[in-house]
Amino acid sequence: MGLDRISKRAGRYDQRVKHLSTAKLLLIAVGTAGPGLMVSSLGLYALRFFAPTEEVGLPLLMPIGWIGIIQGVALGFDFLIDPVIASWGDNSKNPKGRRLPLMRVALLPAVIFAVLVFFAPVPRVSWINGLWVLVMLLAYSFTRSLYDINLQALIPEVVADSHRRLRLFAIRTVIGLTGTIGLALVPGVVEGMRDGGAEAIDAWRICLTVCPVVALVLMAPVALFLRETDYVPANSPEQARTPLVAGLREVLAVKPFRALICGAVLLSFAASVTTSALQFYVDVLFGMKGGMSSVVLVVMIVSSLLFYPVVLPLSKRVGKKPLMLAAVAVCAVAYMVIYFYKPLGQLLGAGPAGSYWAGIAGEGVTIGYVNLLLILALILGFPICAINLLVNSAFTDITQYHTIRTGHRRAGMFAAAQALILAIPSTLVPAVVGLMIYIGSTDELPTVVGVRSTALVAGAVCIPSFIILLLYREREVMDLIRAQAEPDGPPDGPDPGQDALDPGGALPV
Repeated sequence: MGLDRISKRAGRYDQRVKHLSTAKLLLIAVGTAGPGLMVSSLGLYALRFFAPTEEVGLPLLMPIGWIGIIQGVALGFDFLIDPVIASWGDNSKNPKGRRLPLMRVALLPAVIFAVLVFFAPVPRVSWINGLWVLVMLLAYSFTRSLYDINLQALIPEVVADSHRRLRLFAIRTVIGLTGTIGLALVPGVVEGMRDGGAEAIDAWRICLTVCPVVALVLMAPVALFLRETDYVPANSPEQARTPLVAGLREVLAVKPFRALICGAVLLSFAASVTTSALQFYVDVLFGMKGGMSSVVLVVMIVSSLLFYPVVLPLSKRVGKKPLMLAAVAVCAVAYMVIYFYKPLGQLLGAGPAGSYWAGIAGEGVTIGYVNLLLILALILGFPICAINLLVNSAFTDITQYHTIRTGHRRAGMFAAAQALILAIPSTLVPAVVGLMIYIGSTDELPTVVGVRSTALVAGAVCIPSFIILLLYREREVMDLIRAQAEPDGPPDGPDPGQDALDPGGALPV
């Protein structure tokens, strides 16, 4: 395609009335964290609530096994509806914008349905409760996607500068990881309420209502106070509608997108093994109590946050692609360390752990194994940071690149395709890990051979991920963006907070 033609399309693309201020950037970043909080809340506690153990203290409300089937149906529905929602946004001719009107419609219903999931009407085992939960989950999935897909599509449309988008994702991830730590405290809060005399079901319902309400507080400001058409023009009424399949085919035909999504989905698969198999690594391989897995998880989260001030300026200097490749390499090394845990643990110390670690990990644990787990948690913070920050930002770069080259606005379809494909690991990994950990079992318990094999498979998956990401042509994408986009300023009014957000390119954590 000739440079003149690209320049003309770039001119049509950059018809913004204003440029986004730091305050509005923060609104968007905070808004993107809300749906993630609801997803995490339901993902962590729906199974515990509807398939309770004796320790949880909850009554069984539906036949055994139903909740797993219901969650699977809801997940499949989510996969199917995302591209449809993306097509609605991309083709919308609402004079108030393509994205925000749909987000406003979905905002309150998404939160209400997320709460109602846990308020099944019959106080005993009943198929009515199963039907209730299914309907509420489907309604929640639809309305949450209506908000989330359109907000993800809005980001590359209103934030023209790639590095500002990177900072936006950094803020979102910091909030998201903080929320994850907060969610981990829910069982403790429930126990405290029960000790104070509350019924278990009431305590759980109160806590699981607070999570969506907090999400609403995060999601509402961007939906209510941002004027989309200040930053990007609405579709003209005479513009032809692009059919769903044609839009999806157009997105999947973009070569940089194909390379990035294939490499990223393999990296996400490898990294997801860590969270799915962590408890088994701690218990079966290292012979430690469950409390140690919580310590490892917290150290990984904190480590990932500490990498942000390094990754942000470094990505501006060397690009996102080299850092993503480094993340793949770190993942591969970490899994090989897990596979060869015995000799490496002995190298780090053969004596017993001190009383502090013995209290967390259990009596008889060697200090070498404790040290090895902590080192692994620290280095795995980098891939977590790269996936949450660099991969998501690179996808928005490709969305902007495609719009510049073609003049077609397919941000919604890019967001839906990304969400759809990157959801594959979260579906496959639990099943793969659940099968592999029992390799060679004679007593229906996980085996050392099986648990080690998950690390071997995850490490092997890193190899094609690395090779495919090498094919991602980041320079081509970024050169075209730089050629057409002036710096993302001046903003819409005075912006004294800019230096606070970006002192030399690093986000203060």
